[in-house]
Amino acid sequence: MISGMAKCAQPLPVGPWCLVMVVIFHYAPAYAFEVRQFAGPLDEHITQKRAYISSAYRSDKAGRCYETNRIHIHSPTHTTMTQDKKISVAFICLGNYCRSPMAEAVFAHTVKQKGLEDRFDVIDSYGTSDYHQGSTPDSRTVSTCRKHNIPIDHRGQQIRPETFDEFDYIIGMDEMNMKNLRKVQPKGSKAKLCLFGEWNTDGKYDTIIEDPYYGEVDGFAYNIKQIQYFSEQFLEKEL
Repeated sequence: MISGMAKCAQPLPVGPWCLVMVVIFHYAPAYAFEVRQFAGPLDEHITQKRAYISSAYRSDKAGRCYETNRIHIHSPTHTTMTQDKKISVAFICLGNYCRSPMAEAVFAHTVKQKGLEDRFDVIDSYGTSDYHQGSTPDSRTVSTCRKHNIPIDHRGQQIRPETFDEFDYIIGMDEMNMKNLRKVQPKGSKAKLCLFGEWNTDGKYDTIIEDPYYGEVDGFAYNIKQIQYFSEQFLEKEL
C-alpha cells in the first residue's frame, strides 16, 4: 500500500518543452509590462540621460563652497526626470540694515531679469545682531536701489540657529560677518557659509563689501556695483 501511494505521488514526466511553457506563462505579463514601459526612441532616451549627467557635472565643477548632490540616473520613460533642486540663498551683514537687504534685492532682481526664478526657492537676508530688527532698510540703501530701478521691500531680522537648515547658501559681506556666523552655526547644519566676494572672479571690485553705514552715499553706490557683479557671477558659476 505504501509503495503504491509512493508510486502515485511521483511527478509526471516533464520534458524540456513543459519547462519552457511554464516560464513563458509565468513571466510573459511582466515582460510585456516592461516592454511597454521602456518602449520609445532609443536615441531620445540616451540623449536625456546625457543631458542629466552633463548638468550635474557642471554644477559639481562650479561648486566652490558646496558639495554637489549625487548623480541619480533614471530612465526618462520609466520615471519622469525632475529638474535640478531649487536653491535657497540668504545674505548676511551685521544689522540687516544696509548691505544685506541691498544684496537680497539686487540678487532677486538679477534672478528675475535672467528668467531664473524657477531655480530658486527662497531669497532672503538677515543680520547677525538684532540692532535693526523690524526696521525697514537704511534710506540710502533704498534710494540707491531705486536709482537702479530695483524694488526693495524688507524688514530687519536676526539670523537664528534653525536658519542654517533652511538655506543652501548663507553669504556674508565681510570677514566679521563670517566669524559671527561660524559662532552660531549649529554643527551638522546643511547651509554652506560663503563670503560674497568669492564670486569676485576677476578682481574687478574689492572682495569685501564694506559697511557703508558711517560713510556717505557714495559707499552705497560702490556696494551696489559689487553686489550686482557678484550676483551675476554667482548665477553664471553656480547654476
